[in-house]
Amino acid sequence: MTPYASETVLFGAVVVHHRSYNTVKSTVDALAGGVTAPSAIVVVDNSEEPERAGELERAFGTRAAVLRTSNKGYGAAVNAGIEWLRSELPDMRYLVVATHEARADPVAVRELVAALECDSRAGVAGPTLRVHDGAGQVWSTGGFLTRVLRLPRHFDHRAEGIDKEVGTVERMWVDGAFVLYRVDALNAASMDESYFLYMEEVDYHLRLRRAGWTTLHVPAAQVWQSSSGIPPYSLARNMQLFQHAHGTRRGRAFATPWSIAHRALSNVVHGRRPVGLVAMLRGWRDGLSGFPHE
Repeated sequence: MTPYASETVLFGAVVVHHRSYNTVKSTVDALAGGVTAPSAIVVVDNSEEPERAGELERAFGTRAAVLRTSNKGYGAAVNAGIEWLRSELPDMRYLVVATHEARADPVAVRELVAALECDSRAGVAGPTLRVHDGAGQVWSTGGFLTRVLRLPRHFDHRAEGIDKEVGTVERMWVDGAFVLYRVDALNAASMDESYFLYMEEVDYHLRLRRAGWTTLHVPAAQVWQSSSGIPPYSLARNMQLFQHAHGTRRGRAFATPWSIAHRALSNVVHGRRPVGLVAMLRGWRDGLSGFPHE
């Protein structure tokens, strides 16, 4: 177990929720029932379903507040939750951001906080993210960018048997499904809302890196989530936006076409219908033009 400096560190949690009423209660329960529990939890609900307005409040009771917003995407929800927590917990040192399907191991937050407590340069810490019902398969242990086209990729994707006892490892970014931030690092930048959904955490962690903060993967922290991957339109659009912000001239020209071709070839190799090609081409166009998300 990572050395832990204090069991009373003040921190809050933002849970981003969009029409996943059957999973978000488990996410909040896991946070509230952890060995190290947040002082305040806010569920940012951008479901835009007024007919279900009281459902979340009844599910959470006093464990979490509900902040309703229009659906401007993941980044906007995170930014809104951070501002709410700043007003409720002005002295908080750390902040968890979780999506509505992430379920943390009881000691996960403790281990993430401990990692940041032990490294004053670190502004971001992420767990080993595992797949729900995936027989222990790993979804991500943080990520990197490929050398030629600077494509975001996960370490250990679909691997099994990752050692939980090894120490922290520096990464370029960690998956946004469950992240702990140092509040001081959040002063360097806010999350870019133009992505709407997917890749904004990669962009965010790279911008924090430029500001001098490091990002850590903490193997002793384990979190489970469900994901079907990035939709075709968002893959193409957001890849182009990402390349504009962080890519090279080569990446801006070729990263998105390569991603489209790779997805199409994968469908052929695995005998799947070539679904999503039109959506990817539309996403590429919108990414080049800077159009808002569909």
